[in-house]
Amino acid sequence: MLQSNSIKWLLLSASAMALSACSESDTAVSKPQQAKAAQVETQQPAVKVTSAAGASPSVAQPAPETGAAEPTNPSVAVEKASDTSEEAAALNSAQPAPSEDAAATEARLRRVIAQQVGNVPIDRISPSRLPGIYEVVAARQVIYISDDGRFLFPGPLLEVSQGQLVSLTEATLREIDMEKAPQRAELISQVAEENMVIFKAPKEQYVLTVFTDVNCVYCRKLHENMQGYLDRGITVRYLAFPRDGIGSAAYNKLVSVWCAKDRQLAMDNAKLHNKFSATTCDNPVADQYSLTRQMGLNGTPAIILANGELISGFMEPERLITYLNSKANTQVSENR
Repeated sequence: MLQSNSIKWLLLSASAMALSACSESDTAVSKPQQAKAAQVETQQPAVKVTSAAGASPSVAQPAPETGAAEPTNPSVAVEKASDTSEEAAALNSAQPAPSEDAAATEARLRRVIAQQVGNVPIDRISPSRLPGIYEVVAARQVIYISDDGRFLFPGPLLEVSQGQLVSLTEATLREIDMEKAPQRAELISQVAEENMVIFKAPKEQYVLTVFTDVNCVYCRKLHENMQGYLDRGITVRYLAFPRDGIGSAAYNKLVSVWCAKDRQLAMDNAKLHNKFSATTCDNPVADQYSLTRQMGLNGTPAIILANGELISGFMEPERLITYLNSKANTQVSENR
C-alpha cells in the first residue's frame, strides 16, 4: 500500500488550481515569498489550455527541472525484493477479466485503489477519453488509473483538439463544481448588500461576488485591475475570507475595512497601500467566513457568478468579460 504522504501528494496534485489563487495553506508563506512567486509566474512561458466543458481557460506552467537521479539505497532494494511476490499477486488480481462488463470493471478498480491508497471515498469511476485509462472522482478531485491497475496518477489529462490543448480534467472538475452552484447562489442571496464592499460599474452588465483576503497577492492583483472590470460593466461585491481564520491578523485587517466609514477607500488603502486603521465595530466578517466553510471554499479570490458558478482565482478583466459574454450568448442560444 502507498504511504500516507503519497496519498496526500496524489490528492493535492489533483486539486492544484488552474488559475492564480491563494490557498489556505499559503498563509504560512511570507509576503516576500508570495511576491517572488507572483513575479516568477509572470515570467514563465505558458501554454493555453481550454476546458472541454467550455470552462474558463487555464494556464499550464512548465514542469520544474529535476536534478540527477538519486543513488540506489541497498536496504530499500532488499525491502522491495521481499515485497515482489505480494506485488505480483496484487497485479494479477488487478488484471481485467475477458468480457468484463462496466460494473465489474468499476468494482475491480475500486478494490485496487483500496489496496494501494486506502479507504478513500470514491464518487465514481468511468472510462476516460484515453483508451485504457479510467477517470476516478474522489474527494471532489480527479485522478486516473490504468485498466490493469498498475498506474495511478493525477491530472491534468490533456487532449489535442483542433490545434488546441483541451483539459479533460478541468471539464470534469467544472462538472463537479457546478453541482454546488445552486447552494452557493442561495447562500449569497441571503447576504444583504449593506454587508458587502461594493464597487459598482457605471454601465452594469454583470454582478460578481468575490470572497477576498487582504493578505492574498492575487486578491491585490484583482483589486489593482478594478477599473478594468468596472469599465467593462462588471460590478464587484466583496465578501470577507480571512484564510487564517477568525481572530487572526488577516481577520482583524478585514474587520478594519468593514468598520470604516468609507469601505471602498479602506479597501483601496488595504489592497493598494497596505494601510489599515485599527477600527472595530459590530461587523459581518465572522459570518462571511462561516459562509466559506459552508461552500467548501479554500482559496482566494473566490469569484462567484450570479448562478453560483465558482471561478477559483484571479482573471484579467478582458479575459473575464470574454468568458462572461460567452456564457451569456450560450444561455441565449439554449433558450431559443
